[in-house]
Parts: sequence; C-alpha cells; structure tokens
Amino acid sequence: RTTPALRLVRNGVGVENVADIGVSSVVNVWSLTAEISGSVADDSEELARQVVIVLGLVGCTRVMGWTEPSSGDSVELEELSASDAGESWRFNEPTLVAGLTRDGQHVVQVTPSGVVMLQLTSTGWRRCAEWKPSDRSVAISAASICGNRIAVAIGGSLVVYLEVRGATIELVAQQQLSHAVSCIDVYAWNGDQKSAYVAVGLWVSNDVVILALPSLAPALTINAGKGLSRSVLMCSLGGTPYVLVGGGDGRLQHYSMTLGDHLKVSERKYVHLGSPTTQPYCLRTDQQTD
Repeated sequence: RTTPALRLVRNGVGVENVADIGVSSVVNVWSLTAEISGSVADDSEELARQVVIVLGLVGCTRVMGWTEPSSGDSVELEELSASDAGESWRFNEPTLVAGLTRDGQHVVQVTPSGVVMLQLTSTGWRRCAEWKPSDRSVAISAASICGNRIAVAIGGSLVVYLEVRGATIELVAQQQLSHAVSCIDVYAWNGDQKSAYVAVGLWVSNDVVILALPSLAPALTINAGKGLSRSVLMCSLGGTPYVLVGGGDGRLQHYSMTLGDHLKVSERKYVHLGSPTTQPYCLRTDQQTD
C-alpha cells in the first residue's frame, strides 16, 4: 500500500523525482505560474515568477510555492501557512477551482463561500477583491474560470456569471435553471465575446445547457442520454470547437459545434473510458485563458 503524496518530477531524457510531500484526501490539483508584482527590473526571471500548486482537499486548501533556479540543480517546495498568508487565500475551505486572470497578474480562487482575487507581491500574497453570494445561507457548488470570466453555480440551480474588471470582481448576469447543476465550464473561442459560452450539466434531466455570454441566455440544450453528466468541457480540437461530456456511466461523449447566431452541435459520439463509477473523471485543459 502506497502512502498518499504530492510528487514533482522533471522530465527530459528520463523522469527524475525532484520533490515530494505527504498529503492525503486530495480532490483536485492546480498548477499556476504567478507573476510577482512590484519586482525590480534587474530581478531574474526565476525571481519574478513562482509556480503555485493549489491542492483542493476534502475540507480545506493547501498551497505550495515552488521556485526552481535556472541551473535546475535544486527545487525549493514550501507550503504557504495561514499565518504567513494573512487575509489572502481561503485555507479553511475546499477549493472548487483556481486559475489565472488574463494578464497573468492575479490568481482567482473559488470556494463554497465565495470568490477571491489574489496578487503575489515581493512581500507575499494579498487579497485584491472578493465576491460572495448575496444570500450567505447558500453555497457555491460548482465553478469554472477562463481568464477574466468566472461562472459559478449557487444553491444548486442558479448560475452566476462574473467578470474580473480591473481590481474588482463584478456580477454580470444570472440564470435560474430547472434542475441542480452537476458540472459547469466557461470558455471563449479565440477570446471573442460573441463566441463565449457557459456549458452546464444538470442532474435529473441529464441535459447539458449552453448559455450565451454575457447575458446567460439559453442558446442550446443537449440531451446527454442515460448517463449523468459529471464533467463538461468546451475546447478546440484541430481548430474545431467541441463540447466534451464525462458521464457517470464511464463514457466520454463529444459533440462538434457550429458557432454563430444559431448554435448547433453534431450527433452524439462517445467512447468508453471505464466502468460506471461514483467517482467521476475530471475534464480540464492545462490552463484556460481568454
């Protein structure tokens, strides 16, 4: 039986283990390269950037800072403590999603209680902006980030669209759906607002609803069949827009999309990735930006 751990490896001619730390109950991991604000001009590139590893655990969040000198001889992996971070990261909640803003200057963290925007300075992390649901009794259940675009599901069936504008997080639109949200994804093809959408998977009906941005007006409904939609991703493969849907029955469904005033998708195609399971696989690109 192996011991749960986070392990960093360097690949090249071979795969070399460069750092590891014991950790358990990890639900998701995000690796972000944060730019240090206010760094002096003669700082090296390594000092002006830091790799941030965000661990979303069952009931909390852990954040690691990883710097690697250009020589590649050593790696320093340090965990950011709540006492050092002050009022910046939310460590006492699980992270639903974390990502970089379009300019690469800020990190956005979404937890069940709200959304925070953080900045790494030469003296440490600071919280720049924060957004919380107006009804504090409801929690965020699903979230997605694409550059300055943020989509969250609140209280089960309410979808809220937020945007990072300067140093603020602003509410742009919201849409009440017929069933609770099982998964969500926000994406903009070529960074174009006219080709920006939020894809939402629903419990009970098994539908995937495509909402147009910025209004969140329903643009298309896709019936995902018998398998519950547990993960959804919009992406471009070979220059063609696609919607990928991971089902609870172990199937990966994929639909090619025709963008425009009247959004269309192709017939459903799918591939089996495993047997039915209560632990869904997660569909995610390496780093989504707009």
